[in-house]
Amino acid sequence: MLTQELQQTISNAYDAAVHLRHEYVTLEHLLHALLEEKTGSEVLRHCGANLVVLKRELETFLTNNMETMARRRGARPEYTLAFKRLI
Repeated sequence: MLTQELQQTISNAYDAAVHLRHEYVTLEHLLHALLEEKTGSEVLRHCGANLVVLKRELETFLTNNMETMARRRGARPEYTLAFKRLI
């Protein structure tokens, strides 16, 4: 069972993929969503992550390296197999 906080983080990852018109919701989207929420960012910081650098590099990756969908009404991204396995 997923906590409400995790469900919201997953929803935020999905929303980011929609906003960026990405074909898939990936683990990178999830990591980016974790960086945006308090608990996730605290865990990453305690693991030694440089949050500023991580966020900047992740945003560059998401902007420049992800497949985008053609603009068509109702097009929605799919979760990758890796994302589904993690959850």
